[in-house]
Amino acid sequence: MTLEAQLLKIIEDQQLQLKQQQQAQEEALQLIQAQSATINELKQYTQTLNNKHSEAVKIVQKYQQIVRELSEQTISATFSQDVQQSLKIQLQTRLNDLVKNLQIENQVHNLIKQEIPNLVQAEIERQLKPMALQMKEKFDSVSSYHEKFQDLVQEISSRL
Repeated sequence: MTLEAQLLKIIEDQQLQLKQQQQAQEEALQLIQAQSATINELKQYTQTLNNKHSEAVKIVQKYQQIVRELSEQTISATFSQDVQQSLKIQLQTRLNDLVKNLQIENQVHNLIKQEIPNLVQAEIERQLKPMALQMKEKFDSVSSYHEKFQDLVQEISSRL
């Protein structure tokens, strides 16, 4: 092998290595971009969760204030405890519902549940529309024949 051929081979090998490195860097960049998008989604999810938590805390504080005001009045201690317990259960349930509603899987599942009947209904209507038109045409035709038949019966009756 000549020196020029060896140099060409080395250059080609280096170019191939550079292409491979560039491809690896592009893949790494895509991975970083995907991770960045995921991080942003997680930040938004966390912010939403924090907002919902803040709302729940405000509701709890509001109800605690109501309970305090009620307990300061002439109400039995058991009533106040019962109200507090009831409110605590309701608020815990509401908070659990809010957290569950934040789950994307449930949202997608519910969205699919809601949309499938609409899509099925639309498809059924789309497929039944030509048949309905045919039935209407046939009904109109039968109605026309019926009217002609009635006219004919009346004409025959009048002749008799």
